[in-house]
Amino acid sequence: MSISIGDGFMSLEIDGRVVATATERAGGWREVTYWPRCFDRNQAITALTVTELLESGRDSSDPLVRALRDELRVTDRQRQCGSACDGISAGSGRMEEVWEEVNA
Repeated sequence: MSISIGDGFMSLEIDGRVVATATERAGGWREVTYWPRCFDRNQAITALTVTELLESGRDSSDPLVRALRDELRVTDRQRQCGSACDGISAGSGRMEEVWEEVNA
């Protein structure tokens, strides 16, 4: 398992396959696979880490997943700049459950 971080693109690879990506968009925001909103650079890394933990068998009640998920709550700056990622569709599966809890 590894998270690769490059200029404008990040990816999470597990067992030789790319599981999730983060692509830079307007204003420096990152669109992360399975997450229906954009993140700043650090939050994108956190979102990929949460994805990695879930893909490795942890569930959304795991203390580490919960702590990292708390870091992904929407900030005032993201509310103001939310239009950068309008129209992003959510993925499916376990990440949907986590996303609902992040915004609860």
